[in-house]
Amino acid sequence: MGAQFFFSPALWHCESYGNLHSASAACVASAMILFLPSVFNLIIPITRGLIRNQRARRMIMFYDVIFALLMLFAGSSVLRNWLRANPYIFIGYWAGCAWLTLLAVLLALFDLVAVRATWRKEKRRLEAEYFDEPKENPPHGENPPRTRAD
Repeated sequence: MGAQFFFSPALWHCESYGNLHSASAACVASAMILFLPSVFNLIIPITRGLIRNQRARRMIMFYDVIFALLMLFAGSSVLRNWLRANPYIFIGYWAGCAWLTLLAVLLALFDLVAVRATWRKEKRRLEAEYFDEPKENPPHGENPPRTRAD
């Protein structure tokens, strides 16, 4: 059943096409290369939707900062000795923490720009609504309101 997932004419040359567990690394790599564009075609619209929604963007920022702070605390106290014993894991761990911090900063800057753009758009709309539309009650000299005596 799992081998049907990798069905592609590019994999027909693989000897072990029917058995995914015994497939060679080249066959699996070529299947993943064929699979990645469809994954990116799914990830990009999801990311756009999350970024454009202000509430979702701020929730991502909140949890991102919380997770980065937890990583900072754990890396500097609980995992300190283990990270120092493994230099590659140390570099990867702190690179991940830096990446999360950079993500939070970039999302915050994007949120700042988006809020300012929304504010400018709303300001223009209100100015146009207030200054450009004719008023419902014209001055008395043009068309005075009727009284009961008329």
